Amino acid sequence: MNQTAELKAKGRKPRYVKPDAVKYLESLAFEAKKIRLPNTPIRFLAKDEYRDDTTSGLMKAITDFLKLSGYKAEQINRRITTKTIFTNVIGHQRSIIETHWIKNGINEMFDISTIIGEITVRIRISRDLQSHAQVTEEAGLISVTVTSFEQFLKFYNLKFQEGNPC
Repeated sequence: MNQTAELKAKGRKPRYVKPDAVKYLESLAFEAKKIRLPNTPIRFLAKDEYRDDTTSGLMKAITDFLKLSGYKAEQINRRITTKTIFTNVIGHQRSIIETHWIKNGINEMFDISTIIGEITVRIRISRDLQSHAQVTEEAGLISVTVTSFEQFLKFYNLKFQEGNPC
């Protein structure tokens, strides 16, 4: 029995090993930081660390990659704010403000949206065990569902970049 199978039998997750695509993103971010801060010695620059084993880590990696590539990428969240005003027993008016975030669990909801050229790309991050990225194309809109940064980078290189090193 190998080490991964033993850990799964004990109920523990195996150790995270960074894929080459994530290492490529880290080097891309460090090069951009060196250009942005030219007067700072390199030994004082902190390297950005990325992971793609969690949904929030994958979302951060994809949005930062798109921003480093020169595109505007934004995380899609919906927030509902409710304000209730009431008068207390003394006669003063008080207000209670509540904020609720709607999670992106609905099928038609996407996690990241960006515009590349004339095409709107919507990215949904899913933890389903699937072997390849699911891509849907319509006129001017591409919807893609990915589970890792490596899948996203393959999709990006296939659709938008010829000759990218990764």
